Amino acid sequence: MQLTQSLSHPALCQLYQVIESPLGPLLVYEWIDGELIGVPRAQRADPASAYQRFRALPVPTLLHALDTIFDLHAKLAALGWIAVDFYDGCLLYDFQRHTLRIMDLDTYHQGPFVNEMGRMFGSSRFMAPEEFQLGAPINTFANWA
Repeated sequence: MQLTQSLSHPALCQLYQVIESPLGPLLVYEWIDGELIGVPRAQRADPASAYQRFRALPVPTLLHALDTIFDLHAKLAALGWIAVDFYDGCLLYDFQRHTLRIMDLDTYHQGPFVNEMGRMFGSSRFMAPEEFQLGAPINTFANWA
């Protein structure tokens, strides 16, 4: 909840509450129209899946969605947030309004830190090498420019 309280951005879904349960935390977000872009591997090739329909959008529409992601992450990085476990399952796309919303950023970390778990949470398709290495420093790309 700290992340959503530290930044107001039109792409962020509002996280209302975190409820601790015996099976792990339950996250309660505002209701958003749209479809989850991330789908199970077995459904990725299905042309009817949100994943394939999103990929088939016109290039300018896709670039606008990417700009939304980059804008949010640049603002988060400026506030010291490090992206952890960001993948297509965090993306909700409204195909009627052509708007992208981003959710489930609860594992983002404030400030640089050290990987204390080895393989970190997330989809390996979206992870940096240091997210697999115990003891590796985890930081942001903000200083690469």
